Amino acid sequence: MTFTTQIKDEITKDNYASPDALISLCIYLKLNSEITDKNIIIYTENASTARWIFKLLKQFYNVDIHLTSRIIKRFKKRNIYILEIKNKIDTIVNDIDNTIDNILNGSKEEKVAFLKGVFLSSGSINDPKRNVYHLEFLVKEETMAKIINKLLHYLKFDSKIIKREHEYMSPYASFSDQSRGRDREEPQCDMRTVYQRDRDRILHCKSFRRLKHKTQVFLAPAGDHYRTRLTHTLEVAQIARSIGRALKLN
Repeated sequence: MTFTTQIKDEITKDNYASPDALISLCIYLKLNSEITDKNIIIYTENASTARWIFKLLKQFYNVDIHLTSRIIKRFKKRNIYILEIKNKIDTIVNDIDNTIDNILNGSKEEKVAFLKGVFLSSGSINDPKRNVYHLEFLVKEETMAKIINKLLHYLKFDSKIIKREHEYMSPYASFSDQSRGRDREEPQCDMRTVYQRDRDRILHCKSFRRLKHKTQVFLAPAGDHYRTRLTHTLEVAQIARSIGRALKLN
């Protein structure tokens, strides 16, 4: 069990009796469900979170909930819990909109409940005993990211918004925002990730250009059809990029 899963289990166990639990539920549904005019479908891999959603929906809305479980075997075997609601959609959507519109003017307890819902839907945290302390929320909408950032600042967290590759890359990818940094600290580029900057540095450096007249086998060959170490490096790098793109790596 990961440290993130442990924290989510603790949140879901303590949040049933909370008067602000509806706020947590509403923001969870906003960030982690498919909402249409006919139904609301919620997906989660966490059994405790599925129970938490089920109980709160019954407590606040008394709706009929269709609960199913599927086993996914891609990459690793895991359970997916699916909850579907087909009634009181308008009431739930109205509560979600009101929660988002009013949260910045809410009490401290309401803001904490809001962030609990965000963490349950899209948050992760490293175990401070094993690694550098790192808390993150992954959301798709910039407006929502700004609201979350304001709430974190209100609670004295030093947070910032970063555009991420996590949404479309494999979980096995090396993400640029998780880089350990450089020996000499430098400001972030608004256009390129740290990995793109490293690649550009290699392409434009003198050492790379000196590969032009070197080959793997032949010594200073004459002709246009020999592979030099420079062309070979570019070809291998391009093949690696194609493989990485196919596997959704970075």
